[in-house]
Amino acid sequence: MNRQLDHMVRLIDDLLDISRISRGVLELKRDRVDLAAVVQSAIDGARPFFDRRHQLVSVEAPTPMYAHADATRVAQILGNLLHNAAKFTPEHGRISVELTQDDGRAKIRVVDAGVGIPPDQIERVFDMFARVERFGTRAEQGLGIGLALARRLAELHGGALQAISGGEGRGSTFTLSLPTLAPVAEATPERSNGARPIAPDALDIVIIEDNDDVADTLADLLAGIGHRVSVARSGSAGIALIESAPPNVVLCDLGLPGMDGLEVCRSIRAMQLAEQPIMVALTGWGRDTDRRRTAEAGFDHHLVKPVASDKLHALLRSIRT
Repeated sequence: MNRQLDHMVRLIDDLLDISRISRGVLELKRDRVDLAAVVQSAIDGARPFFDRRHQLVSVEAPTPMYAHADATRVAQILGNLLHNAAKFTPEHGRISVELTQDDGRAKIRVVDAGVGIPPDQIERVFDMFARVERFGTRAEQGLGIGLALARRLAELHGGALQAISGGEGRGSTFTLSLPTLAPVAEATPERSNGARPIAPDALDIVIIEDNDDVADTLADLLAGIGHRVSVARSGSAGIALIESAPPNVVLCDLGLPGMDGLEVCRSIRAMQLAEQPIMVALTGWGRDTDRRRTAEAGFDHHLVKPVASDKLHALLRSIRT
């Protein structure tokens, strides 16, 4: 009875999340996340599935790795992948989880030695309500929403979820790819008066961001390469700061409490300034419709969090010239 109840609760939660994503109202609560800890948490949560089937799970996470992500949602993605692996791997089978990094992206692989996926069915497993069809057998049980939800959550993080398989009976590998958090730049040695060196072509930059970790990381990064940086923790504070000392560039989070980033941008565009700043939207959303909304509000650029340091540097270099 408890197993059936847990299963029903899981299905209902997944369906509600799919609905929230479809309506664009699911909000990620991002923070600096230790991915190795999230992997271990997800494995611990899936342990009952493995124990019931006497399956062995191994983990490889050799180095610390961080992302600006919603830890609960990343664990949810991995939980769906692990549940899927347990379901389709025979009893006493082996499942491995590997955490690696490649070209600024974390790769979390869930590898099983289970029933595998026919080549023509691999992309279908991510469709809503899809069931894998195998020759001579019934479609697998389940509503077919876990993998669809996992892929959508990965995409909301600016990541991806892919599957590969050698075919039926040859196991499967699901790979979750997420952008890693840009490392905090080392502080430039301070001068004797305590000020950081200012570059000859330095920009005056205002960061409007309510997440302290994100704001401070961006401020350190930009100040470390010679820009003059000010931080506002709310939309109203940002507007007041820009009115008193107009900057060259404004980096503005869209998900601000109270006055959101779109409203902040409209208010700045309505100001009678000698020169309008370059407005850069910071958001976890990167669809075409999201980019249209920011452009219509008056933003010049749209960057998807977590912002890669090389992209930010390239953007600022283009503004300097």
